[in-house]
Amino acid sequence: DALKVFRPRYKNKIIAINNIIDVDDIKRRSKEKTDIEFTKDKFNIVSCGRLSPEKGMDLAVEACKILIDKGYTDFKWWVVGGGPVEKEIASQIKKLGVGNHIELLGMQSNPYPFIAKSDLLVQPSRFEGHSVAIMEAKILNPPIVATKAAAKEQIQDGINGVLCDTDADSIAQAIEKVLTNKELFKRITDAVSKEDFQKQNNEI
Repeated sequence: DALKVFRPRYKNKIIAINNIIDVDDIKRRSKEKTDIEFTKDKFNIVSCGRLSPEKGMDLAVEACKILIDKGYTDFKWWVVGGGPVEKEIASQIKKLGVGNHIELLGMQSNPYPFIAKSDLLVQPSRFEGHSVAIMEAKILNPPIVATKAAAKEQIQDGINGVLCDTDADSIAQAIEKVLTNKELFKRITDAVSKEDFQKQNNEI
């Protein structure tokens, strides 16, 4: 759509072709073992992505602090990925004193086991195209909270995920909805489990 606005004279000749996802391979790789074990008595949140400003992982750290200050302490937030602001994110975690609740796992050759084991995937991006990470996560069926910038074309708010604005307060509020509303949690999980990803590939 942005390209059509930028080049309106060609708008009738422009179509969008999304990435095809290897559903079987993602499911297979999600079953591989990892050296890192999730805390089974905690609600495990996962965020995956490059640690760069546009991916908004600093907002995730702020949202973590907001949730703790509200009294939500029975969760662990795992961040999978590395990048140019990794040291800054680590410093932010230390400064805010949230190291017991959010942990940087660094670059992982296979992020799928972490997504598959998660109770919730959070995508806090400031800018995003058609998110491959969201598509891949939906195959593994965790509930998803994402900013509108990350997934407004891929998630129907309250139906197959929860959308929020691109700020820490909004992200925290969206996570709080999932934590406290069992009906919402079940509804969005069930909706994603019924999506036909092979059909989507065939349409592409």
